Amino acid sequence: MLELAAFRYGIPIPQWFALETSTYDRPRYRYNTKAHIDLHDLLTNNGATRFNGGLNLAANLLGKPGKMDTQGFMVQDMYDAGKLQEINDYCRCDVLDTYFVFLRTMVLAGSLPLENEQNLVRNTRDWIERQSEAIPVYRQYLDNWGNWQNPWEQTEPQQPEP
Repeated sequence: MLELAAFRYGIPIPQWFALETSTYDRPRYRYNTKAHIDLHDLLTNNGATRFNGGLNLAANLLGKPGKMDTQGFMVQDMYDAGKLQEINDYCRCDVLDTYFVFLRTMVLAGSLPLENEQNLVRNTRDWIERQSEAIPVYRQYLDNWGNWQNPWEQTEPQQPEP
């Protein structure tokens, strides 16, 4: 999307294309994880395996809501019907799910300790809570939130939140 915007407006981005470097060193090179990370590529071994359920499944595995009322295939019809706020709400929640999946992927890759990830998740939950008055879909997101339980820690059964 940003490349197309640069194309449209005539904005040069030579560092992104890096045509003078080896193909594998270019930021646009699909497998160059130093320049960008494609979560789908990482979770499917660059397409060698399937990940049926995608972001929704990955978010659910972490106790996050995933797709709630809207799914991607519905967006065009929603746009045609003028439901821009609903699309905006869908995108906000999709970004949150992507963030939590990204964090866990960084744990998986060894770039982020699990304890740090869990601190970031708690801080983000607090942020969502603070924003939920101004952004009502965040309340729905929190109502569908489940806490990920670390299977390696012995804990007493938790009481449901009131």
